[in-house]
Amino acid sequence: MFPYWNHLSELPTPFIFGFALTQIQVDAMARHILSAEEIAAVGGSTYRAIGRKMEEVGATTALVPFWENKVKYYCYVAGVVPSFNGKNPKATIAKPLIKHFFDTYGRGPNGEFEKMRSICMPWPEMYAFPDWGFIPRCFQATRI
Repeated sequence: MFPYWNHLSELPTPFIFGFALTQIQVDAMARHILSAEEIAAVGGSTYRAIGRKMEEVGATTALVPFWENKVKYYCYVAGVVPSFNGKNPKATIAKPLIKHFFDTYGRGPNGEFEKMRSICMPWPEMYAFPDWGFIPRCFQATRI
């Protein structure tokens, strides 16, 4: 275990951080990296098609659906950060990651990615609790 945790009585609360994407932005992502056949193979769901592609290529990120003000969004996960008090650690996304996103997905045919916002939210309950053995990467992610 990472030596820093030895004095803690409880493990930190995990939070994910990344970009909050709308369905329009997810659709633009899918059209940029996938063929029409790949999207059709999962019933036309761009979210599912991207998830399948991420699995195929061994991507280190994911799209996590969430709701905010009755609107469905998707968190393009950039990393995981710990919270030692259970409150949002307010991680921010550094410029190299933003550049990587644009290099990978473009800016959208109609500029869809020009208005992305960052988000930091609690670890989704639908996923198993993370193995805190990767905690050094969590700290490094906050410095990306």
